[in-house]
Amino acid sequence: MCDTVMVMYAGKIVESAGVRELLHNPSHPYTIGLLKCVPRLEAKAETLYAINGQPPALLNAPEVCRFAPRCSERNESCQEATPPFVTVGQGHQVSCWRRRNNN
Repeated sequence: MCDTVMVMYAGKIVESAGVRELLHNPSHPYTIGLLKCVPRLEAKAETLYAINGQPPALLNAPEVCRFAPRCSERNESCQEATPPFVTVGQGHQVSCWRRRNNN
C-alpha cells in the first residue's frame, strides 16, 4: 500500500504523484507508455503495447533527458539538458520539457 508513486527511468525520477492522480492523469511520456503496457481484462488485444527502443547505457550517461531517444514527443531541448521538475497538479511533479508550461 502506498500513497505516492515515483516513476523512474534509467536511474532518474521522471514523475511523482499520488496513486490515483498518477493512474488517471499520467504526464510523462514514459509513465503513459508504462500504463499502456498493462493488459486490460475488458479489452482483448492481439498484442500488448510496447515502448520502442532500448534503455540507455548508464555508464557515463549524459545529463539530458534519458528517455528522449524512445520518446514520440521529444524536441531539441530534450537532447540538450535534463528537464527540471515542474508541478502539473497538486502533489504531481514531472520532469519533461513538454510539460514545463502546464502548471
